[in-house]
Amino acid sequence: MLRRFLDADLLRLLIRILSDASFVPSNIDDVGARTIEAPGHAGDALCLALGRPEVLRFMESLVGDARLTEVAGAVAQFGAASGDRLGWHDDRVEPRRKLAITINLGTVGYQGGVFEFRDLQSDAPTFRHVHSEPGEALLFPIGAGLQHRLLPVTAGGPRTVFAGWFLGDAN
Repeated sequence: MLRRFLDADLLRLLIRILSDASFVPSNIDDVGARTIEAPGHAGDALCLALGRPEVLRFMESLVGDARLTEVAGAVAQFGAASGDRLGWHDDRVEPRRKLAITINLGTVGYQGGVFEFRDLQSDAPTFRHVHSEPGEALLFPIGAGLQHRLLPVTAGGPRTVFAGWFLGDAN
């Protein structure tokens, strides 16, 4: 968990971009549904900012031996009573994904929308998180035996986050 991960000026710019953004439905096979920014102006800006060499080198220090080369992702929203949610999954659909990140870009509070993380050896979540401050980030590993999910937003919102991945070689 990284509080105040984004520079205040960058965060204000992203929030301003998102205030006029359009979102379209995005179903993820066997996982769930959400809406994503289209076109992805704020998401693309974050991919560029997070893909700077100094950020990639810092993230490499967190993942060990993986060389990170770029960032992919999009801004997603999860609305209350919309059916938006993500079931248990592992993000290993792309072998270049090494580290996942969510960044809170919401300015409106919400209830529900709990992110849960687990090791497959346990049915119970080993970590739970709700984004509370705009600009805070949550980093989590991608690997065999690790899964996460997002429970539905039940009130308020929407929950607005950048959901992305630091990419490296496909080994």
